[in-house]
Amino acid sequence: MTKDRSLTTALHALMALAYNYPSLTSSNMLATSICTNPAFLRRLISKLVKAKIISSTQGKNGGLCLATDPQEITIKDVYLAVYNENYFKVSDKEPFEDCPVSCKAQDVLEDIYGELQIHMLDKMKSTNIKSLLDKVMEQQ
Repeated sequence: MTKDRSLTTALHALMALAYNYPSLTSSNMLATSICTNPAFLRRLISKLVKAKIISSTQGKNGGLCLATDPQEITIKDVYLAVYNENYFKVSDKEPFEDCPVSCKAQDVLEDIYGELQIHMLDKMKSTNIKSLLDKVMEQQ
């Protein structure tokens, strides 16, 4: 499992935008708030804009805003925007034919990973950005 922080960063950005909703927020202010590299954040933002989760206004008075109410955006929506493929992947190497484990391991893992993906997405669709922000605000 990789230590990819894309989903976490995207969720953090969306909570910040939800906090300011419906006002515009600059990408620089967002990057500073999240303590992340602005270029990394811009790549994530472009995926979220493409998925119609964030709207972007160009120009001097431009900025970023949630494209819809924070209650309508689920972690699943964000996950699917950030990762356009399954998170869990089996090896793409050819199995060693003389090894019974090697010959069947990929098939077994594909089945398990498929089930994990389904359960993970089911759980993700039950949590929205507003509920995440509410939990953050309770911690204050």
